[in-house]
Amino acid sequence: MSEEAGLADDDSTHLTSVVASVVTMLTLVTAFGLLAVGWPYFWIAFPIGFGGVLPAATAIAGWQEAKRKQTETVRQTGAGGKLATLREQYAAGEIDEITFENKVERLLETESIEDAKVFYGDDGPDTDETEPDQSTTEKRA
Repeated sequence: MSEEAGLADDDSTHLTSVVASVVTMLTLVTAFGLLAVGWPYFWIAFPIGFGGVLPAATAIAGWQEAKRKQTETVRQTGAGGKLATLREQYAAGEIDEITFENKVERLLETESIEDAKVFYGDDGPDTDETEPDQSTTEKRA
């Protein structure tokens, strides 16, 4: 297993482990607090906390993590999937070259900033920063 896959796995179980820890702590504090004040049925906090609240809370946290992961996957593959569909249509002869080029241009024009960040990373596209920007040079002239 690669290091990146391991980090992604750790990230995906982070919420679930935090929720499990918090519920465990609250169950123990509640049960022993009830014991300290002398309530004779303090033991009921254990089956309620560990048998009901803990499984429900971790299931909800796992569902939330799966939903977040699915949203990220859709966001990352959205533009690439549309471009792949266009390529397949062009290769199959369903659309002609002009239509293909127009649709690709439209797709690239509507690409969101988030999609560009995913594609290029947070740094943006590799550019040579030693060359001045053409628009900056035109403004100075």
